[in-house]
Amino acid sequence: MYALIRPRVIRNALVKRLRVFPSVGESLVSPGAKVDAGSILGKYASRQRLRFVRMETSGERITATVLVAEGQKVKRGEVLGYYSYLFGLGYTEYTSPCDGEVVAISQATGRVSIKEEPSALASHLPGTVEHVDEAIGVWVRFRGDIVPGAAGAGFARSGTLIRKVESPDQPVSPQKIGPEDADLVLLAGSTVSKELLEACLRYRVAGIIAGSAASSVMKWYESLAQDLDWDEFLARYWARELRKKDAVVPRPTEIVPALVLTEGYGNMPMSGEAFELLSSCEGERVFVDGASLVGAALGRGDAGPCAIIPFAGAVDGEVTDDGVGGGAGRAAGAAAGAGAARVGATSAGAAVGDAAVGGAAGIGAVVGGFGHPAGRSAALRELAPGVRVCVCGLTQDPVEGTVEGLAQEDSALPVGIPVTSVRVVTLSGEHLTVPASNIRLLE
Repeated sequence: MYALIRPRVIRNALVKRLRVFPSVGESLVSPGAKVDAGSILGKYASRQRLRFVRMETSGERITATVLVAEGQKVKRGEVLGYYSYLFGLGYTEYTSPCDGEVVAISQATGRVSIKEEPSALASHLPGTVEHVDEAIGVWVRFRGDIVPGAAGAGFARSGTLIRKVESPDQPVSPQKIGPEDADLVLLAGSTVSKELLEACLRYRVAGIIAGSAASSVMKWYESLAQDLDWDEFLARYWARELRKKDAVVPRPTEIVPALVLTEGYGNMPMSGEAFELLSSCEGERVFVDGASLVGAALGRGDAGPCAIIPFAGAVDGEVTDDGVGGGAGRAAGAAAGAGAARVGATSAGAAVGDAAVGGAAGIGAVVGGFGHPAGRSAALRELAPGVRVCVCGLTQDPVEGTVEGLAQEDSALPVGIPVTSVRVVTLSGEHLTVPASNIRLLE
């Protein structure tokens, strides 16, 4: 049994995230393999398996000059053939719409069929491969700080975080977005508009983290994230530099920026806790997932949108005595500066506890597994077997009980977030497994 809580932020969490193939895919990694943000986890069939180019015909044959043969590999923009007419005054050139292989040339219809090359699935996360679900995706394990989202759209992306506002209740003007924001993740404050999202799309922003958006804007953006392909992008958002033949064509999942809303629909500012954490991580690499695919792939809605700041070096999910993941993660971050500031910052457990008790005040210090000022291990040492505690958040009134011990491993809440849990026996004899952040010590 778990308390249903929605923390604003979770610090120093052990995260196991599914990187989903947008369609049937094949993994290229094995469990236990170390990966970084740029690692390729696998390949999957593209959105359009076959692409067609129709050439000029006359009768039952192609009158255009064909420059390729069946079985030949072609690149996007490569000339497949040409047709000259009116004594050379007219000229038509036929080019390949994608990278792939010519699988058929029909003389009767003039149609050249091209099978697209499989697309690569990037990790966007540094960590260890936990498990491989064939044809579905790859689970990656790592430690990091989490900002859960209430809503989102788009596929998983990563990029350097840059703050565009000074306070969580300040919106971003579309005029502030430019070419210098390409491949960055923007901290956008309160509400995002359709104009802002179009500006981010035009200038190839990697992701947006904001407080809220109108429901109509989110419906439009969700549809755009699912349906927009590169050719339509070039037609709709004129980009001269992207039309060059040598321009790099992004993967299908990296055309539309990922969007995460921390508060949901409407006109609401971002929570102070989330804004403070993200602001402290400016300049670091951030993983942003609008969760367009994750929930559908898992068959449930508990793997929702989120922004995650992975710990550098903490790829194995290990925890040291001072609460730092991976030994080198937070300890090394202390020397680096920005990373270590997050370890001893305001506890996410406090925010978790506040939500769990339904707003009840004066419940005392909440001890939690994530971001406790004394460190995770130091806080949990107080929850020794036999200690009398009060469990908050399960009912309207706190429930007293005795600690049996810590759970053997991190458990997952119904919202999909892994948390450190404690086994408790209540005065009525009921055995519960409760998040540590829902526990307070009794005198």
